[in-house]
Amino acid sequence: NLVFDGVGPRTFTAPFTVKDQIYAYDGPYTLKTGNTATNTALGINLYYGATLKIRDDSVFHSNGNACHIGLDGYGALDIDSGTLYIDNWLAVAQNSGSSALMTITGGEINANRLNIGNRGSATINQSGGKVIGRQADDRHGIGEFDNTANIVGKCYWNLSGGEFGAYGYLHIGTYGYGEVNQTGGREFCGNWESIGRYAGSEGRYNLSGGLLEVYGSSAGLIIGEAGKGTLNIS
Repeated sequence: NLVFDGVGPRTFTAPFTVKDQIYAYDGPYTLKTGNTATNTALGINLYYGATLKIRDDSVFHSNGNACHIGLDGYGALDIDSGTLYIDNWLAVAQNSGSSALMTITGGEINANRLNIGNRGSATINQSGGKVIGRQADDRHGIGEFDNTANIVGKCYWNLSGGEFGAYGYLHIGTYGYGEVNQTGGREFCGNWESIGRYAGSEGRYNLSGGLLEVYGSSAGLIIGEAGKGTLNIS
């Protein structure tokens, strides 16, 4: 394990290899050129006030593990270059009461599955770079869980540049509340995209610039499938 546990800021410039998890308890931490973690089971878990910054083309590859931004409490990810490649899911604001902030100005986050605003509240500010959910036969959601016990996952995605989307199903409000505010950039879906997917969910899409693209021979856009859905175009 690699444990970042202390008062930040800290900058790591020497190459390192991690065989298990990265845990960040405080911060911020800046990862400079050459910091590549590509071994057997890398996971990144940011919580209890941790902020992780990825800079200067640093590369992280999670082999079979997940990445949690805001597992419990608050976690933040700030990326302006480099790559975060996740073989499992990207879970943002994972547990009830958690919160998370992702700031994306460049680089790429490439995850097998996107679970954003799982049971907590997530805010994503994206002005560049790419966020991709690559699993083509599964769902990717913002405002994911849960419509039981008054626990509602929430996600607010503010897209002004770059690309965000999924090759599979994309839900804006799966069981919880999902909101996309797009003023630029590209949002894409390679299968069915649903705004307000399941009963009890709410999805809202405010489009005033950029491109919303749903493609594929059997793909489409559904507004208010079983939940409440709103699409505003201005």
